[in-house]
Amino acid sequence: MAAYDYSQKQSLKSGLFILSGIIVIIFSILILSDNTSLFGNHIDLNAEFTDVQGLSVGSVVSLSGINIGNVKELDFSSKNESIIIKMKIDKQYINKLTKNSLASIKTQGALGDKYIYILPGEASSNILKDGEFIATNNEGDIFDVISKEGPKLTNIVDVISELKLLLSNLNLNQNSAKLMVSLLKTSEQSQQLLKEGKGLLSDLRGKDQQELQQAIQRLNNILGKIDRGEGSLGSLINDPVVHDRLTSLLGKPPRNSYLKPLIRATIKSND
Repeated sequence: MAAYDYSQKQSLKSGLFILSGIIVIIFSILILSDNTSLFGNHIDLNAEFTDVQGLSVGSVVSLSGINIGNVKELDFSSKNESIIIKMKIDKQYINKLTKNSLASIKTQGALGDKYIYILPGEASSNILKDGEFIATNNEGDIFDVISKEGPKLTNIVDVISELKLLLSNLNLNQNSAKLMVSLLKTSEQSQQLLKEGKGLLSDLRGKDQQELQQAIQRLNNILGKIDRGEGSLGSLINDPVVHDRLTSLLGKPPRNSYLKPLIRATIKSND
């Protein structure tokens, strides 16, 4: 009888040990899978994106760089072609997730792993509740821009290469220093030229201004007389008959030698 009781006690101990081991294993699996919502430590939030860009179930959800959860599920929306992402968020960070918080998909590390980055909203805004949607930004990050605009970025690389070559040539044999010296000399010469030009204008506007005005007035009077046909030169320019007669008289070389002195004397007497 004593042996039977001992056997029962051993069986009970073994059963309790096995049960304890099973509980520990289950608890470990739940922790490793980060599926502790069974104990009420998490809430679910939703986000709607037009493109998940390689995001997958289990991807990290980050709040200003702090991991606060994981992606729980991805599925197409029943209303349009967008994708609904369900996220499992640790409750201790819920106070930071308000109505004007913003979620976006970013790239992490050299391997390009995708994760959800949440920018906290204003503390004065209402806190998101379990099952609600968070606002999203579908523009992507710098890596997505590089991926989409790769051909255009090639031109930028070419420009940088050309600029590097130009700078190398400028620095060769102290060419850049020589160029700066030349630019300084050119600048000094330009300043000197401007200074001399200002001095010339000052002289024209100063003591010689009256003489300059008189000379301009005389020239204007002479041109006015010519334009009105006054005097021999005015008649010659304005009257075609006089021009034709002079041409006929002066047309042959023998006549030139006799008539030119006579014409000169006539012009002088008329003036």
